[in-house]
Amino acid sequence: MYLASRALALTGGSVAEAVLPLIVVLTLGGGSTAVGAVTAATLVVSLATRIPISAWVDTQPHQIRLQVFSQISAAATAVLIPLLWWVDVLSIPTLLAAVVVIVLAKTLVSSLGHTTVNQLVPAARRVRAVGALNSLSSAADIAGQSGGPALLKLLPAPVILLVDAGMNLASAALVWRLRGFESPDRPNDQAQPVNEAPDPASVTATSVVSIARAVSAQKPVQLLWLSGVVGSLIVPVTLVFLIRELGIDPALVGVLYAFGALGGISGGLIAHRILAYLGMWPLIAVSSALSAAAGGCLLSAPHHQWGVYPLVIGFEFFSAFAGTLLVAAVYGTLQTRTEHTQIARVMSVASTGMEGLALVGIGGGILTTTLWSERATIVTASAGYLALTLIALVPALRKRQAT
Repeated sequence: MYLASRALALTGGSVAEAVLPLIVVLTLGGGSTAVGAVTAATLVVSLATRIPISAWVDTQPHQIRLQVFSQISAAATAVLIPLLWWVDVLSIPTLLAAVVVIVLAKTLVSSLGHTTVNQLVPAARRVRAVGALNSLSSAADIAGQSGGPALLKLLPAPVILLVDAGMNLASAALVWRLRGFESPDRPNDQAQPVNEAPDPASVTATSVVSIARAVSAQKPVQLLWLSGVVGSLIVPVTLVFLIRELGIDPALVGVLYAFGALGGISGGLIAHRILAYLGMWPLIAVSSALSAAAGGCLLSAPHHQWGVYPLVIGFEFFSAFAGTLLVAAVYGTLQTRTEHTQIARVMSVASTGMEGLALVGIGGGILTTTLWSERATIVTASAGYLALTLIALVPALRKRQAT
């Protein structure tokens, strides 16, 4: 039931994410600067509020019921933009103000989602649960990114956001039925307290600062963050490379992106199996190697005109598969080994670190492309993934020799 509720909420959020830029361009006549301002506002508000909100969430005794309230609030905020448009006061400044409120509500929903998973799922099954949620997120991306813009044939862009509102309300109704599972902590959890030098698989601390230190000291988390930086290098250049270098029809780009979502679904569903079979360090090495191979597919596409589309599909599928595999394994392990009373803060610190460093990667990708070319940026990212593969192989080989 919880997976169904998250599927509804994630799909609604994906619809909103796809439609917001269209509102800027089609409804308000804005350009790339306005789109960038809305995107930046979304990211900055999320980064600035995620940890304070999660710290407050960890102190609340009725977190499942609070999640229901947060999703109803998210539904209410989703109505803001259609309402502003209806009364003819929607503009870039009012849109930005509404986006800030919407992001605050969705950040609260996201923080509560981690605590709800810990209350509903035993520790031994949390990696699988996190993988399933990541797969749902990828499936929601397919539905939202394709379905949201398609609704433009029937509805004005601002009105489409009511889909997000409706799905949040339906999701809240499903979560409300789970309130009987609410408890201060899960029995038989295997969360273990840690000190300044924590065990790689457990995180417990008493304040946001000490939690941040504990999370950032985890080697798998460090490599996840580095992987996020490397992956973000090519975010600014992928679309340009596909259209200008490979001559792909812009109308087909969304279809090709869907293969990436399928890769994300696959990676999330089997993350727990690969983690159980290989262990964390070999999994990180495999994920990094697959990401490097995906970059190689994209780089080789201009030289094989007969295979442009298969190579681009390979790039989208394997890069998403590898990324979701890594995120599901690391986040799932964190959720398994973190005390319930601190889960929101721990996961928010991990997410904030990844999002914040992703900004560094995006800036690096823009700089590399400005100084050299899109191809040079993709080469740099692929080399970075190969370096991460070698870094992950060292402890894996040491552990194997020790046994």
